[in-house]
Amino acid sequence: MNNHEKSEQARSFVRAWTEQNEQLIKTWLNGTKSIEAVGADLIRFMLDASMENGALDLRGIQGPFIESLFRHAPGGEIAARQFFAERIESGEKVPKEFQKLCAELLRGESVSSMKLKPGPDNSSGRRDALILVLTRMLEAKFDLTIRVNDARENDPDFPDSCLEIVRDELSVIEPSIGNVSLKHLHKSQKNFEKTYSWFAT
Repeated sequence: MNNHEKSEQARSFVRAWTEQNEQLIKTWLNGTKSIEAVGADLIRFMLDASMENGALDLRGIQGPFIESLFRHAPGGEIAARQFFAERIESGEKVPKEFQKLCAELLRGESVSSMKLKPGPDNSSGRRDALILVLTRMLEAKFDLTIRVNDARENDPDFPDSCLEIVRDELSVIEPSIGNVSLKHLHKSQKNFEKTYSWFAT
């Protein structure tokens, strides 16, 4: 599969998810529900989207990134407890990548190993968090570049980047996102990762 085909598959993936989760996205961006509750929903989406033929695909950066969200993101512990409970109740094994975390929760331990800043609570912070989660998902799942340089941004010979795909598809629900340049979104994403280091794991 060439990169253009991967890019088209990635766009179809994000489009399907935004169509199915429009209300969740609006709730997250508008801050009309607790950040922990919506954060847990977003992490559960990542887990559902990582399923391949009934099995959880945790190759590459995907496994460590999801564990970092479990441990440190707003709603991470809620999502982890729900996920592990469902696996255990259904008789399925907890993936080996998460067995240490699961054991800690079963012992009643705190899963966060450090004191971290609270999650983003303003509109731009929530936007950056959502875009970062989705771009990291596409990077892992479809092996695409996060962003191409400015000179190649509109070059048809180069496939759409993760950031371009996510911006385009989210702008259908929140048009203001479509008015933000890829360069600005990428800079905001980098700054967000510095502030909330657990997203960059």
